[in-house]
Amino acid sequence: PILAEHQLQLSENASIRFNPFLMRITLSDINLLSTKNNQENTVFSLDELMLQVALWQLAFDKVVLSEFSLTQGTLKVTQHDDDLVIAGITIPSSAKEAEQDTEEIIAPSTEETVEKSGSSLPYQLIIPDFLMSQFTIEVEKKVPHKKNQTHHINIEQLALNQVKATHNEQQANLVLTAFVDETHLALSANAHLIAGKGDISSNISLDDYPIEKLTHYADELTELKGSLSFDSQLTITLA
Repeated sequence: PILAEHQLQLSENASIRFNPFLMRITLSDINLLSTKNNQENTVFSLDELMLQVALWQLAFDKVVLSEFSLTQGTLKVTQHDDDLVIAGITIPSSAKEAEQDTEEIIAPSTEETVEKSGSSLPYQLIIPDFLMSQFTIEVEKKVPHKKNQTHHINIEQLALNQVKATHNEQQANLVLTAFVDETHLALSANAHLIAGKGDISSNISLDDYPIEKLTHYADELTELKGSLSFDSQLTITLA
């Protein structure tokens, strides 16, 4: 019923399983279809997702995802005017959200104010390894009176490891290998922040990206041709 509100439906062969003894959730053969305009279009698909929580670690105020992997999937994103549609669900622009907020006048009680100012949850989030492989993101930008522009991001592998996060301290390592519009992209990064302060170090490289793919982002230009390559080592310091 929740999907139907967005004119979405789940394929009949989709499988969602939960093992309470292992605290493992397994999703497989997920195919989400949009039925807008009386046409069925796949807006999200997933071959398999596995997520397992180490239940005994909760006794030590730790949420440990002992297994977390995502294999072979697709995601469709569409940008039209100020709206962004992700997997068939329209995300309103910040301007529209501001208008909705001004229409609703909410006066929080003293009890609500006290609850918000209370301490945060004491749990520490730990993800030893997260692996995403063979995942494709299609980004389509609808331009009035012009041919729609489409970008394809093919993630060969995204590895996130040594993730530890508390209210005051966060750290993680990331390695990404992908193709953006058939152009090779490599990214590695690591971060360690304490109370919002610290360093984020990264290496990124892009080889021969066709810049005519960016023409629709520059209305002032009638023509844009060439290729873009760069190799960068960057450290961001939050202080």
